[in-house]
Amino acid sequence: MRSLFTLSLQTVDFFYRAIVCSFSITIHLFMQTIYLCPGERTSIQKRSIIMKRIVNRTEYCVGCGLCRINCIVEHSRSKHIIKAFRDENPRPEEAIKVLNRGAQAMAIQCQHCTTPYCISTCISGALQKEADGFVVHHPEKCVGCYSCVLACPFGSIRIREHEKKIFKCDLCRHRKKPACVEGCPNRALIQEENEKKEKET
Repeated sequence: MRSLFTLSLQTVDFFYRAIVCSFSITIHLFMQTIYLCPGERTSIQKRSIIMKRIVNRTEYCVGCGLCRINCIVEHSRSKHIIKAFRDENPRPEEAIKVLNRGAQAMAIQCQHCTTPYCISTCISGALQKEADGFVVHHPEKCVGCYSCVLACPFGSIRIREHEKKIFKCDLCRHRKKPACVEGCPNRALIQEENEKKEKET
């Protein structure tokens, strides 16, 4: 009986969060439409942005999962593969996941989109896009509404349960090349960098 009661509470909590997220997304987009003046739109559209992203070459991916391991180690405190898995608590979580569908496999992480839906739906400003194309998460601003989780078309924003906040791929900004890209033995993951100039209206 207690387990059924717990399950029903979890179901109610899920639907409550879904309703709150949908409402917050609608309100946030509405407020952006009203308060973004034409001058601001023009200044945004004239920006020249360096877009960086990881490209997944599925034809070379064998689903080995080394990208996940490299991600965990890189974001650990020790930066040591044995210590990261054996000693650290809580253990660092990977911001990349590997999908296996029969003989095909694909690694998925934040795409740092040109027009990120996650930023448009974030009600607290915890997600922001930098001039160099990175979509950056500021955990101190995150309120755990999970609007971005629902909005991301790639499903690459994940929930850190013990903190009740989200986390995502940061493209290893402190490195020249992301750990998952550098550690991929088949070069199924490569990093591309392109300059994008947005058109004027």
